[in-house]
Amino acid sequence: MRLFFFAAKLTVCWIATCFILWSLYGMSLEVEQGAFTTTAAKSSVIKMSLIITALVALSWAWIARGLRRVTNRWAKARWACVSTALLLFLYLVVVLIRRNLWSESQGLSVYSQFLPIVGRVNSVFMSEYKWIIFLFGAIPLVSVLSGLAIYLDRGAAGGEPLRP
Repeated sequence: MRLFFFAAKLTVCWIATCFILWSLYGMSLEVEQGAFTTTAAKSSVIKMSLIITALVALSWAWIARGLRRVTNRWAKARWACVSTALLLFLYLVVVLIRRNLWSESQGLSVYSQFLPIVGRVNSVFMSEYKWIIFLFGAIPLVSVLSGLAIYLDRGAAGGEPLRP
């Protein structure tokens, strides 16, 4: 049953992150201006949201392991916010380091600058100065969302350890 609630929280987090990314990056405006088709914009948002949700899940697993005896829901929520923000920030740093250290000998594709498998998605959200939106918009909002999800966890109220 706990696994079901864990998956449900991640699904809600994924959907909320889709809305956050769509709004922060002004994807409706991008579609109107012809920078993306609606399908391409939705696909990019869905994929980036999946990446972020995977990092949120990793953050939850990290705090579940480290906070077994903590019964205060606010303390767990704070740790969820901080650990999610830290993981998302580290992800951003890795992407930016890869982007700045990239050379043509590592691949001719522009997307290879933004990490091998997720390069195309990262290029949409972190190219030019868009990484600033990720840093000051997406990271804080997703971190608060993560903390809220942990706070509302019924297991956190009774002192039961959070487990994926």
